[in-house]
Amino acid sequence: MPAVLADTSAIIEFFRPGGREETRQEVARLLDAGQIAVCGIVIAELLQGVREDEREPLVDFLAEAQTWELRTEDYTRAGELGNGLRRKGHKIPLSDLIIAALALRMKAQVLTLDLKDFGQIPGLKLV
Repeated sequence: MPAVLADTSAIIEFFRPGGREETRQEVARLLDAGQIAVCGIVIAELLQGVREDEREPLVDFLAEAQTWELRTEDYTRAGELGNGLRRKGHKIPLSDLIIAALALRMKAQVLTLDLKDFGQIPGLKLV
Protein backbone atom coordinates (compact mmCIF):
# COMPACT_ATOMS: atom_id res chain seq x y z
CA MET A 1 0.00 0.00 0.00
CA PRO A 2 1.46 3.41 -0.91
CA ALA A 3 1.91 5.97 1.82
CA VAL A 4 -0.76 8.52 2.62
CA LEU A 5 0.12 12.22 2.63
CA ALA A 6 -1.18 13.81 5.83
CA ASP A 7 -2.53 17.34 5.86
CA THR A 8 -1.93 19.58 8.86
CA SER A 9 -5.54 19.21 10.04
CA ALA A 10 -5.23 15.44 10.48
CA ILE A 11 -2.02 15.66 12.48
CA ILE A 12 -3.42 18.40 14.70
CA GLU A 13 -6.45 16.19 15.34
CA PHE A 14 -4.14 13.28 16.22
CA PHE A 15 -2.46 15.33 18.95
CA ARG A 16 -5.55 17.19 20.16
CA PRO A 17 -6.94 15.84 23.45
CA GLY A 18 -10.46 14.69 22.70
CA GLY A 19 -9.78 14.68 18.96
CA ARG A 20 -11.88 12.57 16.61
CA GLU A 21 -11.14 8.99 17.52
CA GLU A 22 -11.36 7.69 13.95
CA THR A 23 -8.77 10.24 12.79
CA ARG A 24 -6.48 9.51 15.73
CA GLN A 25 -6.70 5.77 15.06
CA GLU A 26 -6.03 6.18 11.34
CA VAL A 27 -2.97 8.37 11.92
CA ALA A 28 -1.65 5.91 14.53
CA ARG A 29 -2.24 2.95 12.20
CA LEU A 30 -0.46 4.64 9.30
CA LEU A 31 2.42 5.72 11.53
CA ASP A 32 2.86 2.21 12.95
CA ALA A 33 2.85 0.79 9.39
CA GLY A 34 5.37 3.36 8.15
CA GLN A 35 2.77 4.58 5.66
CA ILE A 36 2.28 8.22 6.66
CA ALA A 37 4.04 11.05 4.86
CA VAL A 38 4.31 14.79 5.34
CA CYS A 39 5.80 17.58 3.26
CA GLY A 40 7.57 20.81 4.10
CA ILE A 41 4.45 22.95 4.13
CA VAL A 42 2.76 20.66 6.66
CA ILE A 43 5.89 20.61 8.83
CA ALA A 44 6.09 24.40 8.79
CA GLU A 45 2.39 24.84 9.59
CA LEU A 46 2.64 22.40 12.50
CA LEU A 47 5.76 23.96 13.99
CA GLN A 48 4.36 27.46 13.55
CA GLY A 49 1.43 26.67 15.83
CA VAL A 50 2.92 24.24 18.35
CA ARG A 51 3.05 25.11 22.03
CA GLU A 52 6.37 24.50 23.76
CA ASP A 53 4.97 21.59 25.83
CA GLU A 54 3.75 19.89 22.61
CA ARG A 55 6.96 20.36 20.62
CA GLU A 56 8.85 17.20 21.60
CA PRO A 57 6.04 14.72 20.76
CA LEU A 58 5.46 16.52 17.46
CA VAL A 59 9.16 16.42 16.53
CA ASP A 60 9.23 12.70 17.39
CA PHE A 61 6.17 12.14 15.18
CA LEU A 62 7.76 14.02 12.29
CA ALA A 63 10.95 11.98 12.64
CA GLU A 64 8.93 8.78 12.19
CA ALA A 65 6.87 10.00 9.23
CA GLN A 66 8.18 9.95 5.68
CA THR A 67 9.05 13.39 4.34
CA TRP A 68 8.28 13.99 0.67
CA GLU A 69 10.13 16.72 -1.16
CA LEU A 70 8.40 19.09 -3.52
CA ARG A 71 9.58 19.64 -7.09
CA THR A 72 9.09 22.50 -9.52
CA GLU A 73 6.44 20.42 -11.30
CA ASP A 74 4.38 20.31 -8.09
CA TYR A 75 4.30 24.09 -7.86
CA THR A 76 3.39 24.31 -11.54
CA ARG A 77 0.57 21.83 -11.12
CA ALA A 78 -0.66 23.60 -7.98
CA GLY A 79 -0.84 26.88 -9.87
CA GLU A 80 -2.69 25.27 -12.77
CA LEU A 81 -5.12 23.53 -10.43
CA GLY A 82 -5.77 26.77 -8.57
CA ASN A 83 -6.30 28.69 -11.80
CA GLY A 84 -8.81 26.15 -13.08
CA LEU A 85 -10.69 26.02 -9.80
CA ARG A 86 -10.73 29.81 -9.45
CA ARG A 87 -12.34 30.09 -12.89
CA LYS A 88 -15.10 27.82 -11.58
CA GLY A 89 -15.58 30.05 -8.53
CA HIS A 90 -13.56 28.00 -6.02
CA LYS A 91 -10.74 29.67 -4.11
CA ILE A 92 -8.52 27.02 -2.53
CA PRO A 93 -5.57 28.02 -0.30
CA LEU A 94 -2.24 27.72 -2.11
CA SER A 95 -0.83 25.45 0.60
CA ASP A 96 -3.67 22.97 0.00
CA LEU A 97 -3.09 23.08 -3.75
CA ILE A 98 0.62 22.34 -3.27
CA ILE A 99 -0.14 19.41 -0.96
CA ALA A 100 -2.66 18.11 -3.50
CA ALA A 101 -0.22 18.45 -6.40
CA LEU A 102 2.39 16.45 -4.49
CA ALA A 103 -0.15 13.74 -3.63
CA LEU A 104 -1.24 13.54 -7.26
CA ARG A 105 2.36 13.14 -8.46
CA MET A 106 3.03 10.46 -5.83
CA LYS A 107 -0.32 8.76 -6.59
CA ALA A 108 -1.18 9.00 -2.90
CA GLN A 109 -4.30 9.71 -0.94
CA VAL A 110 -4.51 12.76 1.34
CA LEU A 111 -5.55 12.34 4.96
CA THR A 112 -7.38 15.55 5.89
CA LEU A 113 -10.30 16.95 7.79
CA ASP A 114 -10.58 19.79 5.25
CA LEU A 115 -12.95 18.03 2.87
CA LYS A 116 -14.45 21.32 1.68
CA ASP A 117 -11.26 22.50 -0.04
CA PHE A 118 -9.46 19.25 -0.84
CA GLY A 119 -12.71 17.68 -2.07
CA GLN A 120 -12.88 20.17 -4.94
CA ILE A 121 -9.51 19.16 -6.43
CA PRO A 122 -10.00 16.93 -9.49
CA GLY A 123 -8.47 13.46 -9.31
CA LEU A 124 -7.44 13.75 -5.66
CA LYS A 125 -8.30 10.82 -3.42
CA LEU A 126 -9.04 11.53 0.23
CA VAL A 127 -8.91 9.35 3.33
